Amino acid sequence: MNRPARPRLLMPSSASLPRVDAAPPGHAHPDGSAESGRRRLILAASGLPLLALPGLAGASGTPALQLTPRQTEGPFYPQQSFFAQRSDLDADLLQVAGSRSGARGTPMALSGRVLRVDGMGVGGALVEIWQCDASGTYLYSSESLRQGDPGFQGFGRTITDAQGRYAFRTLRPVPYGGRVPHVHVKVALTERGARRDLLTTQVYLRGDDLSGDFVIRSVPAAQRERLIATVQTTPAEVRASWDIVVAV
Repeated sequence: MNRPARPRLLMPSSASLPRVDAAPPGHAHPDGSAESGRRRLILAASGLPLLALPGLAGASGTPALQLTPRQTEGPFYPQQSFFAQRSDLDADLLQVAGSRSGARGTPMALSGRVLRVDGMGVGGALVEIWQCDASGTYLYSSESLRQGDPGFQGFGRTITDAQGRYAFRTLRPVPYGGRVPHVHVKVALTERGARRDLLTTQVYLRGDDLSGDFVIRSVPAAQRERLIATVQTTPAEVRASWDIVVAV
């Protein structure tokens, strides 16, 4: 088992790392394309309805939502050598194109909405996630790809639909090196052809003991609830639901 080093609280921004376009080939915005159809299948599998979700309306007088707290990016955002070797970067992290087997570990559906503070969904936002495999190894470089689970994608991305909904198929995260289970998340928009990162953070699962994790403890106690996904366990998978509130 190869366990990564303990992440530091202060890391260089991912702005200095290689970037992935918000709408790369085969990942167009939700418009009826083949990739949009694939995202709809993942949304359906996550249990989210394919109609607009009820709840926050963003009408006049509606209290503003609280922004999702930022957290450290950590040292494992994919490097250029990772992108050079792995082209399968979609929202299904449990199956890598060309791999003979699926990912080891407990399947998890992670879904929710990207919202403005007024409760309106942010359509066309790029959502990226990355996490370690079932053995605690991050897949972020050419070397780690050789060491980690070849059936796990390690990093994925999707673009929110018109209502701001996103959905991933991934693994239930595992603890490692003093960290409790978590998934790294980044949200971005493309404006005038340039990528603008809105938020980098991490999401945790309700029911896990978070008291010993130094990263989430760096967030004021009153804000930690915004980083915790609700969890439902089914015979087939874990389902985690988490809304992300960003400043747009």
